[in-house]
Amino acid sequence: MEYLNKFAQEQFKICEELEKWVSDQTESLLEDEIDTVIADIECIQPRTKAAKEAQAKILTYYRNNRHRMKYKTDRDQGAYDRIGTD
Repeated sequence: MEYLNKFAQEQFKICEELEKWVSDQTESLLEDEIDTVIADIECIQPRTKAAKEAQAKILTYYRNNRHRMKYKTDRDQGAYDRIGTD
């Protein structure tokens, strides 16, 4: 979520837009819709150089780690139930 928030902070001027966009993308990530999130980020025209750099970083990170970003699948399989049970 760190990359998602960094990009949103650079891209959106209005807090409500930022919060809504991050919320929508987070929901998609939590539903294993990483390709949708990547497509949504690709469609955005960065408004500043910093936003363009943040966009490149998040796209690289998400593309390289998409196979690890199966939060719903992991949750459904009980992966998070085991955290802290040692």
